[in-house]
Order: sequence, then C-alpha cells, then structure tokens
Amino acid sequence: MPTKQRQTPQEQTISGTPTGFNNNFIAEEFSKPRLTNSQTLLQGKNNSYIRFQRDQDASRASGAGGRGFTQAGAVDIVAGLNSANDSVNDERDPNFFNDASRIYLTQKGKINQYFGVAKGSSIGRERWSAGIAIKSDNVNIIGRNHIKLVTSRARINTKERNAQGGLLDGSGKIDLIAGNFSGNETVKSLEIFGFKLPIKKKKTLQPIPKGDNLKDLLDEILNKLSDIQGFTLDNRRAILEVATNYATHLHPGFAGPIPVITTPTPMALAILPTITGQFAKIPEMIIGSVNIANLRENYLNPNFPEFINSKNVSTT
Repeated sequence: MPTKQRQTPQEQTISGTPTGFNNNFIAEEFSKPRLTNSQTLLQGKNNSYIRFQRDQDASRASGAGGRGFTQAGAVDIVAGLNSANDSVNDERDPNFFNDASRIYLTQKGKINQYFGVAKGSSIGRERWSAGIAIKSDNVNIIGRNHIKLVTSRARINTKERNAQGGLLDGSGKIDLIAGNFSGNETVKSLEIFGFKLPIKKKKTLQPIPKGDNLKDLLDEILNKLSDIQGFTLDNRRAILEVATNYATHLHPGFAGPIPVITTPTPMALAILPTITGQFAKIPEMIIGSVNIANLRENYLNPNFPEFINSKNVSTT
C-alpha cells in the first residue's frame, strides 16, 4: 500500500501556500487515455475523464467496437486511469482491473466477461447485450428512502423488449456473490478407520429462503414437536398408572382355611424406582412444552426483537 498521499513536489503559490490545498490546482503526473478517431473525451485536470466511444474494454481491437459491430455505443466514466501501476505520462487503453474507479455503460457488450465476474446462475455463454457496470475499491448505493433491485420489464409496459429488440424471458435473477466465485465447493472427506468417506461437492451459490415461508415451516415444526411432546407425556402418565397398579396390586388368598392378602411380588416391587424416576421427569416435560412456546414467541412473533425476518429487507 502506498504510504505517501502527496507524490509531487510541494510547489508553492505566490502567497507561499503549497499548491493543491483547498482543492486548488496541483500538478501531478498520470497516464492519459489513448483515443481513436471515433471517441470524444471530456477530461479533468487530475486523472478523471468521461469518454464517449464505441464498446471497448481493453485495446482498440477489443469489445463490440473492436469487432466492427454497429449499435455498440458506450460511455466510460473513469477516475484514476492506470491507478494501480507506477507508470505515468504515457497513453493507456482502458483497463477494467488497474483503473481506480469506473462506471461503464454499453449498448452492446459482455459486461461479465469484461470485469471478470463469476458466472452465477446464468445458463450458457454470455451474449452481447446492453449493460452497466460500477467498479471501485468500495461501492456504496444509498437511497434516502428506499433501494430496490429489480429485474424484468416495467409494470406499466408489458410489451417492453431488451436493448436488442428481443423478448424478455421470465422474471430474471438476482445473484449476490461474495468472493467472485459461484462454482461448486469441494468438501474434504473424513478418514475413519482407514476408510475415506466420499468427497462431496456443495453449491456456493444457493437460493435465499423466503422469510414468511420459513416462518410458516418453523411454526409447523414447533407445532408437531409440541404435539409429540404432549403425546409422550400422555403415554408416560398411562404407563405410570399401569406400572403403579401392578406394583401395588394385592391378591386376596387363603393360607389353609385362613383368608390372607398376599403382598406384591419381588418383580412388581422392582418397578418402584422406575416409577419414582418417571414421575420426576414429568415436570421436565412440562417445562419443555413451555420452552417450545417461548421459542415460538421469541423468534416467530414479529413484535419480539429476535424475530427471524428482517423488517427492512425483502426478497421475491
């Protein structure tokens, strides 16, 4: 990383103040854009420009303009031509990787290819099409009220076509790709007792769950868990009742001519510790039912702070 913010001699104004302060002019060396006879340039004094051109992403032979295509107008807005390199005072073609900040608009181009963007959910090879790209070290899109990422045709024009006059197919897709990689990710296999488990491949680009649908699913799962817990508690109570009756059952009989009451058998008496333990677990099950109810309120109730859905971000 460069450590010097001021890389030119500190020339002074008539008053003795170094040039460049208070946003006044400062002399500095930088690369100049190389032009063709079809291009018009609006250039600033400190390595910024707007170029009106035909589609070109690198040398003059690149892009739709380099291939001689028609209907390939483009506008290239740049601050910091060749910023990542040290060479200065030379002419440079656009470089979508070394230039500092860029907004590029093209009537006909291959935006993903030009900027080296991961394929994402696109199917097949990229086609020539209209596109806009924004690139810098940091990009912020700020809406004072609202930001929408929208695909497909306008709602007020159902006959809208793409920039080449073709039909718009479907609703389109939105890919959010961190790390600029959307291929399959290999999960390393484990070795157990000398045997290696199969290597798995997992998609890095996956669909985003819809919050309301996810909430309904989790609500249904909690309902089923609550039902199962209730059935288990009822079964435990029934089994305890049968076991208690068995362990405490007395048999009337006779010892010769004398009527007697026989005590429970040793096997029946052996059940008593189990009965005691099962009775002790009943409060735990009741508490478990309360916990399920708390989970539902904490995470599935929109009035609680831990509600799983965002109040500000929505998706289709």
